[in-house]
Amino acid sequence: MIIITIQHDHALDQPDELGRTRTGYREGMGSGELYEVARGSWKLGERAAGEHYALITFDNLVRQAVEIRRLVATVNGRSAIEGNVLNPGHPVYDEYVNKPSPVPSTQNPIRYFDSPIGHKPCGCGCGQLLASGRFAAGHDQTALHQRVKQIGTVDEFLDWFDAVAGPFVKD
Repeated sequence: MIIITIQHDHALDQPDELGRTRTGYREGMGSGELYEVARGSWKLGERAAGEHYALITFDNLVRQAVEIRRLVATVNGRSAIEGNVLNPGHPVYDEYVNKPSPVPSTQNPIRYFDSPIGHKPCGCGCGQLLASGRFAAGHDQTALHQRVKQIGTVDEFLDWFDAVAGPFVKD
């Protein structure tokens, strides 16, 4: 889980790479407004790519929980979160929002936390729950081979892929 600590509400000298003119937290913000000021642009480590959730903290209190859909590159090696704001009834929201941060604050606004909740099933369909990432170790190969079998043999899969992948192949 990514823990993002934001500062007090303040105006920016000029719009940032996300087009924002203000950032930071102030009392009474709506959930959409808080999401916009907190979602980026951050220097995120490699670990961020596999995380499922982000918690937004201010003054050592979790103010919002976000399910991460994807990370989007902005500028200078920074990224912004695109995701869904969680609401009461979601286990991550209920466990963390409006409670003290699960990790102590540091000078760095980005921290990571191995949460015991909010795990998602492995993408291969084995049923194993993961704290981060889409696949358990080696299970990406299982998922790939499951798809190959749906087409037939490896040769048949390669022929099929070459026939349909043209517009999707990255140079």
